[in-house]
Amino acid sequence: MMGSMTRTDEELASAAAALRHSTTRFFRLMRRQAETGMTPSQLAALATIDGQGPLPIGRLAELEGIAAPTATKIVDQLVDAKLVVRTSDESDRRIRQLSVTEEGKAFLARVRDRRTAWLVKELAEFTDDDFTMVLDTVDLLERLIAAHSDERSPLKN
Repeated sequence: MMGSMTRTDEELASAAAALRHSTTRFFRLMRRQAETGMTPSQLAALATIDGQGPLPIGRLAELEGIAAPTATKIVDQLVDAKLVVRTSDESDRRIRQLSVTEEGKAFLARVRDRRTAWLVKELAEFTDDDFTMVLDTVDLLERLIAAHSDERSPLKN
């Protein structure tokens, strides 16, 4: 990702801080659009299991960047809510695989639908130029993500 203009370290640091701050606030805003009754960690784990599962709890912990005991606690809550199920691995009965239940898939679909509907409503208010800027920004963010795709496997939308 080479740019065509020279930027100072201060400009880069300022842009990075602004982007970090804005994306953090945007993620919080998105979470509020689909009140789930779940913690962000629970929702993230459920989405990861949906996108990467079935998978063992150790892999979930690795993907989420959390300790195995923390992942276990989160999974216990998801199992209690009947959103995730543990099953024995066919090749090694000591390993328990995590999968999202049909109820869990429906729950995630509702969350995604509510968030998408809110975004559609907000984007409809944008000018054509602003809407084009949003699409260009999405492209830039996707390039940044793709450049680091080996750091974490992609998840389903």
